[in-house]
Formats: sequence, structure tokens, C-alpha cells
Amino acid sequence: MLLLLIACGNPQKGALSPETRSELDSLYENYRIETEEKYHRLADRMAQLLDEALAKRTDELMMNHLREFHQENEIALHNIEEEIQDWTRNISDDERAGFIMRLNAKPYAETLRKRRKQILRRVRYSKDFQYEYRKLFSILDLSR
Repeated sequence: MLLLLIACGNPQKGALSPETRSELDSLYENYRIETEEKYHRLADRMAQLLDEALAKRTDELMMNHLREFHQENEIALHNIEEEIQDWTRNISDDERAGFIMRLNAKPYAETLRKRRKQILRRVRYSKDFQYEYRKLFSILDLSR
């Protein structure tokens, strides 16, 4: 049995798990899920990812974890990002304000804000890491 576990390797857990990839793929493929709900589900996963990344011992390992997540889910992330950006461009200011209020009430919201700042603080010595991090995870930024 031990040999079987060694031969198969250690299955990914958390944000790098096959379940996460399936969830993200189904988010962009499922048109019955409202865009706001897609944003919330994605942001919840991102909070989990950032927690995992910050637990890495070195900044290089942390960035590798983030890169791997992005590479494994690039198509889904790109499609979800496009949908979110289209949606935010087309909602009224009142709808946007309501969305932000609902967003701030979510359990992951504070964790997400803190973790994003912590990662940027942790890589403050490297402009390359800062740029890469912002580029990889601009999906959560709401633009007009």
C-alpha cells in the first residue's frame, strides 16, 4: 500500500486540487449562475489560495504556488474575468454600491483584503514579484 501511495504521488489539496479546477471550469461554463455569485465563489477560492501561499516558507515557493494555481486554471480564470468585467461595466452605480456592500459582508472579504496586502508587503523588495502578483490576480479588481 505504501508503494502505491509513493508511486501515485501526493494528490494536490486546497486551491490546487482537482476539485477547485472543476469548480472554476463549471463556473465559467454554467450560464445559470449569476455573475455576482461567480465573483463570490471565485473570491472565496482566492482567499483560500492566498492563505496557502502565505504559509509557504519562502517568497519563491509562495509565488510558485500562485503561479501554479494560475497556470492550472488559466482558461477558466480568463473567461470568468471577462464576464465579471463586462458585468461591472454594465451595472449602474447603485447596483455597484449594493454589490460592494454584499461583498463586504461575505466571510472571506476581510481575509482576502488582509492576505492581498500581506503578500504585497512580503514581496515589497521585488518589483518583478509585485508586478507578477498584480497581473495574475487582477481578476478580483472591479473596474469600469
